[in-house]
Amino acid sequence: MSNLPPPLNPYSYTVPSPEATYLQPNRYPTQIIVAATIDLFYLALRLVLVGLGAIGLAAMGTDDPLFIFGILEILTGGLMVLFGIPAGILLIIKHRRGVLLGWLCLIATLLNLVVALAEIPIQLGNAQARMAGQNPTAVYIGALVGGGFVLLLRLAWNGFYAYALVEAKKALSS
Repeated sequence: MSNLPPPLNPYSYTVPSPEATYLQPNRYPTQIIVAATIDLFYLALRLVLVGLGAIGLAAMGTDDPLFIFGILEILTGGLMVLFGIPAGILLIIKHRRGVLLGWLCLIATLLNLVVALAEIPIQLGNAQARMAGQNPTAVYIGALVGGGFVLLLRLAWNGFYAYALVEAKKALSS
């Protein structure tokens, strides 16, 4: 008998040991990268809107009933940009801090949504005053349909973004 190892069978398959993690690909769900990329695009638009809002606020008088809402819109929009852009970049490069910044951006987004909903009655009153002689029911129906669609769209997007943050936390903690 010889002390040589048995010959290798090229047709046999051996199950890798659990320690052989180098054989398993790093699983980072695609929806995280998609959500972060789309959100970066939205935040670039938000950055422009915050700048334009600041210009508009400077032109608005402090006696305008929408002045305080303008300040809150700019503040919450600025927080969205402040937290969201680094969150998107960090999530794309698979860094754990992106999850925390993403949640802060989502909170700022929800606060921005609350501000927008709170100013609707004032906006509708202003629209009705500008459209004297027109059917006020049509103004309200248009606002409800358009505003409702935008609200549902924003809630759906934020739900997807929250799901992507949960998945990112799972993927980055393992």
